[in-house]
Amino acid sequence: MEVGIVKNTLKTFRMTEKANLLSAGSNCYVFEVDASASKNQVAAALRETFGVNPVSIRTLRQKGKLKRNRSSKRGRVVTFRKALVRKAFVTLKSGEKIEVL
Repeated sequence: MEVGIVKNTLKTFRMTEKANLLSAGSNCYVFEVDASASKNQVAAALRETFGVNPVSIRTLRQKGKLKRNRSSKRGRVVTFRKALVRKAFVTLKSGEKIEVL
């Protein structure tokens, strides 16, 4: 697998309340990944970056929210859509751990 693909696959680690509960309770971590990344690419990126072998990976594509803005000329309402977000829920073995921060 190419180095550039693995390097650009994982974007950020999601630190939300739900993600913290999942990581503490069921050893599941949530990552924001590239929109075109497959599960195999996410698994390879995790192996290379953190040195862990995931048991399962679940992905989802979340459409961007529709936003409205009135800052155009003549007071017209301009609508635009936020960017697409792809999340990966990664479950590890009971003994493995990902250290973030």
